[in-house]
Amino acid sequence: MQQLMVSDVGGCENLTAGNVLMLAAISHDLQTPIARMKLRVEQMDASPERDRLWRDLEEMQHLIHAGLAYARSMESVNEALCRADLDAFLDCLVCDYQDSGQAVSLGGRSGVLLETRPHALRRVLTNLIDNALKFGGSAQLEVQRDVEGKVLVQVLDNGPGIAKEELEEVFKPFYRVESSRNRSTNGIGVGLAIALQLSQALGARLSLRNREGSGLCAQLELGATT
Repeated sequence: MQQLMVSDVGGCENLTAGNVLMLAAISHDLQTPIARMKLRVEQMDASPERDRLWRDLEEMQHLIHAGLAYARSMESVNEALCRADLDAFLDCLVCDYQDSGQAVSLGGRSGVLLETRPHALRRVLTNLIDNALKFGGSAQLEVQRDVEGKVLVQVLDNGPGIAKEELEEVFKPFYRVESSRNRSTNGIGVGLAIALQLSQALGARLSLRNREGSGLCAQLELGATT
């Protein structure tokens, strides 16, 4: 069974503050000219070329929004640390999904108080859950403590999994799996990159592995205090 740990990922080092600011600035500044281009396309006569141009502009806009989301995600790194009841935190997160009709479940308990940045942790887990829902239709959270007392939070799905040779690539910003995952999902490819960046900032370890049979397991290893 292939498993990829955060420390194994190549080319996924943290962006410097300057690079993050540059990414945010460029993404922001591109929004205005693209909006103008879309207005001009709307005034064109209907044609296959007009439709193709509109789709290209839509994709560019999605990429820009993803770039801004990636840059803004690092704001959570400056969030103050606080102690949280992990079981209550996860229960609240899962209930939010269930209240909106999403097939998300929770199993196991940790029984720990965690010193963490709650907004950053929530962003990591929602990105992993959203990924499971997108590709598998459901998400199952499992929390447990291993023999060393470390807290493990797993997000499981029943989707097609990820090809072994692409397990490393999916952590790179804007990388989209084309072969093993569903191409109709139209993802931009920053969800796992954001999860990786924030998990590193939290001092957590994020890993991916394919499950036996089918599906993916995204595991977050957290330090805990009782």
